[in-house]
Amino acid sequence: MSKKVGPKEYEVAWRSVLDCVDGIKEELSWSKDVTAKILIELAGKIENEED
Repeated sequence: MSKKVGPKEYEVAWRSVLDCVDGIKEELSWSKDVTAKILIELAGKIENEED
């Protein structure tokens, strides 16, 4: 089932995996920023309603 790969193929495969991980990190960071902005806006609306 497994196939031996050469050092260059191995390195290319790992680079691909690491690129995917970096993309996921970037996406999660963007998502957290959007979520934080939405929560800040909601908190502002709630404060305005209480006044």
